[in-house]
Amino acid sequence: MEMLYTANELEEQTNSSGTHGTAEEGALDTAKATYICMVLVPAQRTGFAAAPAGGGRLLVHGGLAAAGQMLGDLWELQGDKGTWKLLHSSQGARVECCSGKPKWRVEHTGDSPGRTMIREGDAADRFIVDVAPEAIAVPPPRSGHTATVITSRDGRQQLVIVGGFDPVWGNLEDVWSYDIASGLWEEKAPLRGVSGYLGRSGHAAFADGDSLVLHGGNLLDDLWRFNLTENSWSAVHPAESSQ
Repeated sequence: MEMLYTANELEEQTNSSGTHGTAEEGALDTAKATYICMVLVPAQRTGFAAAPAGGGRLLVHGGLAAAGQMLGDLWELQGDKGTWKLLHSSQGARVECCSGKPKWRVEHTGDSPGRTMIREGDAADRFIVDVAPEAIAVPPPRSGHTATVITSRDGRQQLVIVGGFDPVWGNLEDVWSYDIASGLWEEKAPLRGVSGYLGRSGHAAFADGDSLVLHGGNLLDDLWRFNLTENSWSAVHPAESSQ
């Protein structure tokens, strides 16, 4: 579904910033032209979670924006190219960007072709953006969480995020997995111990086979294992307060 946005409108909807005037050859009324394209890159942030996904890719999720907005967007960095791709916005919108106005066009004056400058791009330019017709269900925005890529026993590669902080709900205990092939999220079993709620932020996690091992956060000293295939948590070393 094609939508028409200004650069500023698109940035507001996707938690991104944009660069303008990227050279890209294309056809315009049978003449060669260079289009002004909006190249989306993640907005400035802190407290985000990131994980390598193989093939030189890095997945980046959420964080706290410079203006104080909590983010829930997901980006992919192609390391060998140094380019970003927005996988979905904080609201679950999937965007493929985009085409814009021609920066110059080739004109033929007699036998001598030449370029006629139209003008440089600016934030008021309008861009054609391909937006998926329906938003997908995504995790609530957060910062201070972990992101870990795990391969389940059936061979599916998934990004698993755990916990984090939300200014309204405080430290979170929820767990979500993102299927890298299908581009869809699924909520998993939350992190809970015998004493109940174990929400946290500022913790650390790493992949171990088809499991995730998580340690600490919020001055805790506990160690937990989450098995992705079985969708279950087990205590390796519970915190003193939960024993």
